[in-house]
Amino acid sequence: MKEIRRSSLYKKWIKNLRDPQVRARILVRVKRLAEGNSGDSRFLGNEEDKDGRSNF
Repeated sequence: MKEIRRSSLYKKWIKNLRDPQVRARILVRVKRLAEGNSGDSRFLGNEEDKDGRSNF
């Protein structure tokens, strides 16, 4: 499992999201990333940097 660091800025942002469905989708996406499932993503030049995409 990969380590996902959540900054205080991220925690404040996710807590203050108005739409609970959006918050839930983001949290599920982050959980899947931590489990190694990057889903819809592309490499940004090396194997460590990826760009993820979510459709809302």
